[in-house]
Amino acid sequence: METNSLIPLDEALYRLLYHRSYREAFFNENFSSLGLCESDQRHLATIDREQLKKTASRVVTQVLYGADGQSGGIEGIFPRVLRKYRKTFPKDPNSIELIERFLESNYYRDYREHPYAGNGICIEEAFFEFMNTEKPFIDADATNAFLLKDEFLVALMRTLLYNPRASFQVRQADIFRIGEGYYSIQTMWPDMILYAAVKGHFVRGPITPLIAEILRLADGAKIQARTLSVRFNTSIETVQAAFDRLTHLGFLH
Repeated sequence: METNSLIPLDEALYRLLYHRSYREAFFNENFSSLGLCESDQRHLATIDREQLKKTASRVVTQVLYGADGQSGGIEGIFPRVLRKYRKTFPKDPNSIELIERFLESNYYRDYREHPYAGNGICIEEAFFEFMNTEKPFIDADATNAFLLKDEFLVALMRTLLYNPRASFQVRQADIFRIGEGYYSIQTMWPDMILYAAVKGHFVRGPITPLIAEILRLADGAKIQARTLSVRFNTSIETVQAAFDRLTHLGFLH
């Protein structure tokens, strides 16, 4: 690990807790690589190393398994992804190394647990974006990318279901605000899968191209009913029934 410019002491303390490579440099007394002035190096040298190890280990456990160390966390959000990861990489049987890489990433740094901590993304999106950079995992099986996206969208929509005015940002370009909620459509040939959190309901399931187009057009679809019936070779009554159903669910006004 190389640090070419000086960093403030609070940043060094953050890295000691969340960055394994920085912590190892500290344990190895490689102080010149820590990016600190001599005064801050002396302050850091007084830290209890055993206590630091325990605290850093507890951070990993809480991120992986939740605050109580037994439920929730990344394990609860992405259970199938982690099972697949462990099967693919048996040398990391508890996903500890994976979580340590996540903690050291900018994706985790963009995560905000509390709204008063400033603008940021939720833990679900942070881990999703990070895992997409784990190319050995993504490339190991053609279904891994879809599995990751599926668990992410399910978790995110459930979070948005209970937090419709969420304080965090949603960065994915294929997640849309509509009516009284959010939705995303994913294609896994030959199916189109709808994920949604709308009007107190979580929705996940296959939809038709007609429904997908109505959602894309949103409320503007109602003035194009005849065009839609011709385009999808169906009756006006079928299109109107789709409008009524989507309006009832809260997708349209």
